[in-house]
Amino acid sequence: MTRILLVLALILHICFADYSKYQLDTFKDISMQCYRNLGIPEDSDILQRIEYNRNITEDPLIKEFLLCGQKLLGWIDTDGNFQNETIIRFFSDRYDAEQVKEVVELCVLSGGETVLDKVYNFHQCYFKHKKYAL
Repeated sequence: MTRILLVLALILHICFADYSKYQLDTFKDISMQCYRNLGIPEDSDILQRIEYNRNITEDPLIKEFLLCGQKLLGWIDTDGNFQNETIIRFFSDRYDAEQVKEVVELCVLSGGETVLDKVYNFHQCYFKHKKYAL
């Protein structure tokens, strides 16, 4: 039953999403890995909340999920450095590369005391400053 609900949610999500198919497929793949790595139930809505920045708090699990996903996407390396070109390339699949670059270059400077803070602050900054609707 849980899998059926997850598939239905994913289908509805794809129909109404403003991400490209490539981006959605990639998010789905990495989220399943992060769910397993972090012991998050398959029917969790963390991915959808993060994709659209809904009800995102500084909860340690959300920060861990963001870090897991950003590492798997290659957005941040093992030393905690953002990989701007990789992030820009990913979002440019659907959005204007110059607009994406502007936001990414601003948001990688958000900083934080820990890598978890950095990925969380980047995420929040990205949604605050992007000029295109998701």
